[in-house]
Amino acid sequence: MASFCDILPSLATRESPASQKISVTRAPDPVHRAYVDLVEAAFLHFRLSVGQSISNQAELHDLADALHNISGIVGDYGSWIDDAKYREMYLRRFDSLWAKNGFGLEQFIDARVAYYATKTA
Repeated sequence: MASFCDILPSLATRESPASQKISVTRAPDPVHRAYVDLVEAAFLHFRLSVGQSISNQAELHDLADALHNISGIVGDYGSWIDDAKYREMYLRRFDSLWAKNGFGLEQFIDARVAYYATKTA
């Protein structure tokens, strides 16, 4: 399997929906910041899990799958996906498999949006 750095040159020059447009639309600030926080939390989890020989590979795979299109939310909101669609297509699937005590990715987004809504009001 190719390393991540092996595929970076092709990713750097690929076309994306946002690259076709002159300007892009940013998500509402609380939504944008909530999804950035989710990416940060996920990468922290990935980093901590890699060092564990007993890490749950299935959970890590499903988390990466849930987040792999998050650039559509933070890069060009609404061009092909928005918060409601992202939750439906990605977050709820992960949560149905891995949420603990009713708290998963969607509840994380809800909590962070609520938090940032109080900061930007």
